Amino acid sequence: MGKKSRITPATRDCLNTLALRIKGAKQVVAFTGAGISTESGIPDYRSQGGLWDQFKPIFFDEFLSSKTARIKYWNQHLAMKKSLRHARPNKGHKALARLERRGFLSCIITQNIDGLHQASGIPPEKIIELHGNARKIACMSCAKQFTWGFCCKKYFQDKEIVQA
Repeated sequence: MGKKSRITPATRDCLNTLALRIKGAKQVVAFTGAGISTESGIPDYRSQGGLWDQFKPIFFDEFLSSKTARIKYWNQHLAMKKSLRHARPNKGHKALARLERRGFLSCIITQNIDGLHQASGIPPEKIIELHGNARKIACMSCAKQFTWGFCCKKYFQDKEIVQA
């Protein structure tokens, strides 16, 4: 016996309408936020129990002007990185990747910093990350990009990463 479909008739109608709209569109852009990655085990920021319940945000001007703020930021980032370490793309990420491979998705604009759209196979040039990416870090002096692992090593070895 096959699996019973959990899709209601109303949901099926909505999906059919969406498929027709995607097929008939000149361009399709997906906009994603924390909701797509929570299924991958990444907590969102704003919900109760989310990251902002645990940490106070460090704003950019504070980060630039205060060594203490930079140290606090990196310590928060280390704690957050634990949830990113084992996260893998879920059904939502994979569905968007299939749409992209089939030529239906022009690009993704995301608020997420987890890099799971790239991990799902979507080319980086088709992803606009509004808040950056936690898997790579840009030098504030020269704009060169480094991996998270390299920056952690520098931070723990000589605290060089937090210098102004």
